[in-house]
Amino acid sequence: MRSLVFLALSMTCLFAQAKRPNIIMILAGDMGYGDLGCTGSQFIKTSNIDSISALDLSPTFMAAAGAKPLPLKDAPQYEDQKNRKRAEKLYGAYDGQDLLPVLSGSQKAKQRTFFWRLQGQSAILSGDHKLIKLSHRPAQLFAPGIDPGERSDLTGSEAEKTSELFRLLGEWENSLATVPLWDSSPFWSKESAQIYDTKVPIPEPK
Repeated sequence: MRSLVFLALSMTCLFAQAKRPNIIMILAGDMGYGDLGCTGSQFIKTSNIDSISALDLSPTFMAAAGAKPLPLKDAPQYEDQKNRKRAEKLYGAYDGQDLLPVLSGSQKAKQRTFFWRLQGQSAILSGDHKLIKLSHRPAQLFAPGIDPGERSDLTGSEAEKTSELFRLLGEWENSLATVPLWDSSPFWSKESAQIYDTKVPIPEPK
């Protein structure tokens, strides 16, 4: 029997008196890597979970409790003030989104674009495609929904999509107020490159 994903939601703050407790319960147990729609499942539709990032948990819980995020501190001296304002305008002042409207069914989950950057590596996930850019290799394009192990590079067959995501990733990196304050030295970029070159891929389950 395939694993099931249970998403239980109780939002008494929206439908009852404010004095009653607000509880959001997200249960996900015994899931294989291919049991979600975003990792290629053809049997279980998980459109809400597919659109959730770990960064969304805090703003969602705060919204359920009726709280608001603290105002941002002034930018430190090492940050680029112009870039910080530009990034806030393009991507918002805070990471993550309030998912209560999606979880309650009042709104449908929207397609989102996610970015990562660490140790000389950067990546973008948009829709069905993910592009990764390493410090020592050309950019690579994958379709995680049908290729969870990211073994088939699509840059040759989908040049237009590669260029589109490469441009979006570059715009995001150029909008950062500063480089990461940890693991941003050439030493760590070298360490990451060695891992990519020496680690043997794990066979995918059938």
